[in-house]
Amino acid sequence: MRVLREWRSGEYHSPLHTRWHQKYNVMENTSRSAALRREGKKVATKEQMFGIIMGKHQHLAHARDKRATHNVITETWYGITQQDVEMALNLCPICFASQTKISAKQGPLRMILSETVGKRAQMDLIDMTSQPDPDGYCWILVLYDHHSGFGAAKALKSKTSKEVSIAVI
Repeated sequence: MRVLREWRSGEYHSPLHTRWHQKYNVMENTSRSAALRREGKKVATKEQMFGIIMGKHQHLAHARDKRATHNVITETWYGITQQDVEMALNLCPICFASQTKISAKQGPLRMILSETVGKRAQMDLIDMTSQPDPDGYCWILVLYDHHSGFGAAKALKSKTSKEVSIAVI
């Protein structure tokens, strides 16, 4: 800041600072601190970025499109990257809460109904080979009937189709 004040007052003229001043325009804002501008845009500091991004995001009614938010921000601010916008928007609590809801594309969830017992069932094999039984059982077959809610489990020595079909019957 001292170098900026010296430059503005005309006390300090080095080639490095002359080139820097051509790249950035030094302006005074209402708080009397130096504000930098580049290409007619305000230059955001790291401390300001999150507030700027969240303010524009709220102004856009929590738009999901991160590119649109970035484009709106870059109209007036310089130095805020797409990654900065993406990281800040991933931290938005309102958007995070709305991501867990079912979207209109998925439609409502429907219950699976079956007419009789045994018409619709679910079967799963659990691998227990890392903890084998002394009798040689390494698999657990789990059956669940959707109509009655009845569940059954049976220990198997292998997961061959012959052994599984015998256990199911």
